Amino acid sequence: MDKLPPEFQQALAKNSTESLRKKLVNLGFSAEEVEGIDRKALLDRHAELQLAATKEEGAAALEQRGYRPLSEVEVQLERERIQLERQRLDQEMQQNQVRNELERMRLEQEKDLKQQEMELQRLKMEDDRIREQRKLELQVREEGIGCRSGQVLWRRHKTYFGQNDPRPF
Repeated sequence: MDKLPPEFQQALAKNSTESLRKKLVNLGFSAEEVEGIDRKALLDRHAELQLAATKEEGAAALEQRGYRPLSEVEVQLERERIQLERQRLDQEMQQNQVRNELERMRLEQEKDLKQQEMELQRLKMEDDRIREQRKLELQVREEGIGCRSGQVLWRRHKTYFGQNDPRPF
């Protein structure tokens, strides 16, 4: 009785015990069987029948619209299909995760490679600067140019630079 909607429960409770017995006899129960049942049991049986009728009416209405109830085999096949679909989606997710991880690793490697190339370029530039500086120092030594502050600078060609330059201004 509790499974019925409240409106049906109220309508069923308004029926007298005798009318409930008549309805059950009309539905196919024997009169002797119905006579020995108390009111609560009558209400419960009537509620069960009404629920079954509602389900049958619902099934009939669905069949009229082109729907039919699925057999156990069809239900099992549908469950297996859904399970296979879930497994396929799980595999795709795992493949996507692996692809994403590989792409991340590739990008990290590219970034590291670019950093290494930049470091190599910086070291080459530093090496070139040091070589140029050493080349200039060697040239200064070979040409005999002294370059201390406040000292007379001279070259092998006797060209004077600095404070004691004998040339007129």
